[in-house]
Amino acid sequence: KRGGGSLVLKGTATSGNTALNLQGGSVICGSVNCIGANAAVPIAIAASLRLNGFNQNIASLNAAAGSTVSFGSTNTLTVNSATLAGALKMALTKGVTTDASRLVTANALTYAGSLSVTNLGANALAVGDTFTLFSAPSYAGGFTSLSLPSLPVGLIWDTSRLVTNGTLIITTNGTSAWNGGGANGNWNTAANWNGTLPANGDLLTFAGVLRQSSTNNHLIAVGQAIFDNGGFALFGSAVTLQWG
Repeated sequence: KRGGGSLVLKGTATSGNTALNLQGGSVICGSVNCIGANAAVPIAIAASLRLNGFNQNIASLNAAAGSTVSFGSTNTLTVNSATLAGALKMALTKGVTTDASRLVTANALTYAGSLSVTNLGANALAVGDTFTLFSAPSYAGGFTSLSLPSLPVGLIWDTSRLVTNGTLIITTNGTSAWNGGGANGNWNTAANWNGTLPANGDLLTFAGVLRQSSTNNHLIAVGQAIFDNGGFALFGSAVTLQWG
């Protein structure tokens, strides 16, 4: 397909369809397997493939930088191989069980481009909720940007498992307590934190009277900061408060 505008594929493709070349505009799926199981699908810059909630089986996907692949719902795209460099738009929902858009590849999958995920459901997300977005023999690379659904206070997305099993899981922030027991007031001194350094996103608590003046030279994000008593003064690098 060339030029602007949209092309809607309403019927089921035959096995003789070996290519869908998107050079411009949008192709919108109007039925299950509207593209063809033997079709190679290259998508050029500024072009988009909208699956519109329908399951699809294709031979290969090659999404160039600047292209868009949108699932539209919790449907599945099954391919032999996929190259991701553009914008990938997926969705998740939570009912009796969790469900999500899924890209299934028979060969190794390398992440690239951007990933945005929309929550289509009304049920509250909770600790332990797991969503499988990708299924492949192995994973590599990483997305240049991630846009994920907002979560209740105190919860965070664990994205580390994308490179091991293609999943997102909801977990809680860790907790670290400042006791000022180190030889200086630096945040990268483990003894100030009862021997274990905090991680980005942790809930930090400050209590006691030791080393109430401290310097952040370790973190860029804090889940929350709680002061059990007065007298504390924080200096050093700025941090982002994730939930107040």
